[in-house]
Amino acid sequence: MQRFDALIGRSSWERTGAGLTRETVMQQDACLLAHLQNARVRKRGFGLADLEGARWLLPPRGTPTRTTINVCFAAAGLEPPLATVEASSSQVIHHVLAAHPDMLSIVPSEIGHDVARLGRVRRHAFPVPLRMPAVGLVSATRHRDTPVVRNLRNAVRTAIRDCGYTTPAGPITTRGEPRRRTTGRDALRARGER
Repeated sequence: MQRFDALIGRSSWERTGAGLTRETVMQQDACLLAHLQNARVRKRGFGLADLEGARWLLPPRGTPTRTTINVCFAAAGLEPPLATVEASSSQVIHHVLAAHPDMLSIVPSEIGHDVARLGRVRRHAFPVPLRMPAVGLVSATRHRDTPVVRNLRNAVRTAIRDCGYTTPAGPITTRGEPRRRTTGRDALRARGER
């Protein structure tokens, strides 16, 4: 923990470990990706049950995204999908789906747009509401206000906004951890004044 400044990643959990602060920097909905000729998604109004038994390209087992997908199917009383292929790379997802008309994949909506732009793969709305795990910035609480973490936070938020997405504001501290009081001096410091 002594050398830990910050990390960016998806998390299924709202709560972080002791001494850590997590702030959500981006939230995404899921979409379904399929080859243009995929028969399962050609009919209008397909539902989650229509996807049961499909051949799947899914995120690796144990990742927050895969866990969220499994929970979604289980909540609908369906068996979680079994991955024929596991991958997170949008390039790999595109190559596999473009070569296998019978396969499906579930990815964050923005990634779905990128993959569909590569051709031979179409993005579809997921048949039920499904929020992907939030992308968050995790830092050691005691380092939260250091220049490196502040600069990283600002750069990540700016990049997300520049791509046309919105970012929630403010860090989330671990429950049970006392929140630092904001003072007038903190407000001046945040505005760049002294």
